Amino acid sequence: MGLFTPKWKDSRSGKDEAVNAVYRIKDQDTLKKAALTASWRQAKITAINRITDENFLYDLAKAKEEHFEIKKAAVNAISSQKMLLELSMLNDETVAVAAIEKITDRDLLKKALTSSNVYVRHCALERIGDQELFKKYAVSDPDENNRIYAFDRIIDEEHKKELMLKENKDAVLWQMLRRSMPCIAEDQKFCRALFDKISQTKESFLESYPLVIHCLKDEEILFKLALNGKTYAVRHAAARGIENEEKIAELIMKADIEMAVKQDLYFTMKHRELVDIKMRKEIEYRDYRFWSEQDKRFADRMSDDSY
Repeated sequence: MGLFTPKWKDSRSGKDEAVNAVYRIKDQDTLKKAALTASWRQAKITAINRITDENFLYDLAKAKEEHFEIKKAAVNAISSQKMLLELSMLNDETVAVAAIEKITDRDLLKKALTSSNVYVRHCALERIGDQELFKKYAVSDPDENNRIYAFDRIIDEEHKKELMLKENKDAVLWQMLRRSMPCIAEDQKFCRALFDKISQTKESFLESYPLVIHCLKDEEILFKLALNGKTYAVRHAAARGIENEEKIAELIMKADIEMAVKQDLYFTMKHRELVDIKMRKEIEYRDYRFWSEQDKRFADRMSDDSY
């Protein structure tokens, strides 16, 4: 005769039957056995949730061969903050993330900022919510997204400007600029300082340069960039910032401006205003390549004396 096999361990038992059998276990040692050998994963998790020995749970969370749901359940059953910190420093993504989300001790959260896991550092920063740490990690975190997250949480706008002036990584500066454009546009002194800095090494700031130009309000600089900028993005950003209509008309008539730029500029003005400017300057209408056939017919109607 064979030995009796508990229903939570019997492979012939259904999932619900195995889980219900675990619920009936009262002995901690038997629960540990069920956590390791139950026939259904849900039965194992049910056992884990009822185990009080945190050293056992800690070892289970670290077990490489266990399924990630089992390890996550073990972490969630642990209350020791020190154990959770140790688990948050592991290379196991599932365990580290589950552990950091349970840590509430601020001092331990600060220690978690040394983790190699990006999300663990992000979660620690979020939970601590300290302005000085935001300022520090906006500069020092190895991950660009974490740096931007920290930058976004900084309240001091002047400190943000300092960070942007010191930033040498194009992708990070672009994100910073994108989030701060209204503030930058309002402070033209800072905007000019940032423009001067980037202009010196603009090849290193191909994405950020147009954003800075977009915030500039010095139309003399914008006009020169709209004509002579090395990339379409720079010329386009500069041209869109010009408000003087005569300058706009002059740009439109320049043959070396891309069709797309001319088209964007053309539609920044009312058609009749553009015609009036051209007629005052006695500029002959040209057959612009960027016009569609419909645009050409519309322009012809505008130039007709009966219009």
